[in-house]
Amino acid sequence: MSRPIVLDPILDAAPCGFLSFADDGTILAANATLLELLGFAREELVGARVDLILTVGTRIFYQTHLFPLLRLHGHAEEIFMLLRAKNGEDAAALVNAARRERDGAWVSDCVLMPVRERRKFEEALLRAKKEAEEARRVAEEQRRQIEDANQQLENQAVELEVSQQQLMEQTAELEAQGEQLQRLNDDLVARTEELEKERAIADRANRAKSEFLAVMSHELRTPLNAIGGYADLLEMGVHGPLSDAQLEAVVRMKRSQRHLLRLINDVLNLARLESGRVEYNIAPIPVRTVVDNVLPMIEPQLAARGLRLELAVADHLVARGDREKIEQVLLNLLSN
Repeated sequence: MSRPIVLDPILDAAPCGFLSFADDGTILAANATLLELLGFAREELVGARVDLILTVGTRIFYQTHLFPLLRLHGHAEEIFMLLRAKNGEDAAALVNAARRERDGAWVSDCVLMPVRERRKFEEALLRAKKEAEEARRVAEEQRRQIEDANQQLENQAVELEVSQQQLMEQTAELEAQGEQLQRLNDDLVARTEELEKERAIADRANRAKSEFLAVMSHELRTPLNAIGGYADLLEMGVHGPLSDAQLEAVVRMKRSQRHLLRLINDVLNLARLESGRVEYNIAPIPVRTVVDNVLPMIEPQLAARGLRLELAVADHLVARGDREKIEQVLLNLLSN
């Protein structure tokens, strides 16, 4: 069994955490910086199990990923972990670790760099997700209210049409009666004005629908951008190295995320079109690049149907237009 390690004073006062533990999880050494970060005394950690300073999720990650990685490769770099302080709070850190033989026993040495800004960013993402869900709930309630208002307006429009028909019949019957005809005509004018007011209400409801589409398109882009961000983290290897097949799957996931984001932008443009505002981003576009971006999104459909697609596009061919809309048109044509 490995014995506790006496740290050099320089390492003990280093501006980052240092931890050594044996293969059985027994902590052999912890420097003053780590002790201060977690709020433990040295005698409370040295000799204890490493599980003491790990959150439940990190404990599972340590058992299933980190320690097997150390056993297999002898080192691990830039591993994000959540530590559990003595007061129960979480402390985020990036971990670099190396496993080596010392005094006839295997020991893992770890350098832990506190990561406060990333933790804040993750908490901000969680808050943004909750706010997006609340906004979606409010938007759904507004949509139901708008539908109820539209139904009421349609019913009122039918009632007004019936009333107008009745007035016309009464006008024909009372055409010879001057004073009575005048009174009926005044009533008809009043009804017409009321109809115009109701029509104005319907126009406002229609504009509210367009504003709702714009708000929903904007709110849906927030979690999609978060998905893209996590895909970027996977691609950069923040959560561990990826195989070539996994990396290709992440690339395809990001491409599909961008396509879905473009579709949401199209919904936003539709809302702008209904309100008289639509935007185009006209610029030179390499045609080959547009085709290369679209092909991976239809390859699964081609393979499922036993079809083959031949591509013949000159590399120097350039067009002018809105790239996202052209890609959407091309994807629709190839999907059909």
